[in-house]
Amino acid sequence: MKSTFKVLFYLKKGSEKRNGEVSIMTRVTVDGKVCQFSTKQSILPENWNVKAGKATGKSAGQINKLLDDIMTVSRAQTIGVDMALEAVDLIALCDAVCNEARLIDQHRHELVFEASPDMCPQIIVDERLFRQMLENLISNAFKYSPPGSTVRIALDCDHENMWLAVHDEGVGVPMEAQNHLFDAFFRAGNVGAVSGTGLGLALVKLVVDLHNGKIEVQSREGRGSTFIITLPVAPPESEKTPE
Repeated sequence: MKSTFKVLFYLKKGSEKRNGEVSIMTRVTVDGKVCQFSTKQSILPENWNVKAGKATGKSAGQINKLLDDIMTVSRAQTIGVDMALEAVDLIALCDAVCNEARLIDQHRHELVFEASPDMCPQIIVDERLFRQMLENLISNAFKYSPPGSTVRIALDCDHENMWLAVHDEGVGVPMEAQNHLFDAFFRAGNVGAVSGTGLGLALVKLVVDLHNGKIEVQSREGRGSTFIITLPVAPPESEKTPE
């Protein structure tokens, strides 16, 4: 039996921008059951419409992934995120995520994963969060790229850092939108009718920050995007975000 879900983001009633922040309410409805919570958002883009955050779907996998992303971002902005750091074989993890992504995508795109086996031993990360991060990057690449195009993922390491690059041949990101690309609920003005919540890249940035890493985007509108993530091989100093 398939389930249905609906997610709606809207300004909290009576909310005014204070200290550079506004309160955003998130209402999640799954099979008629409602869960609602509030998060803080520092930037509300001018073209953001309270009804533009609506997303619908019928896949249990979609529901679980969306709720997981929402709750991770919400916890990070409130009580903090506990990290379960462990030695992870990133090549095996990335390969598994790519295989799952190809099945979900029904092979509408070509997904190529390249790695340097001799250069990437097990690295200390939170496996669940790293998986979420990669799933969101691949999902975004598929979502905004035409069928038949190629998404390339490259993993490389040295004794200090790990690099993960995700390249697509999609719509690209307008230059004026790139400064806000990792803000929760933000969506660039060229996404057209493609549905989305604007949370995927915010979660990616959160996971990178939790691992004391950095992320950069190289993109031109109409010419695709490349997201490059750098994480230190040494474990993060703190396993929990500040409260």
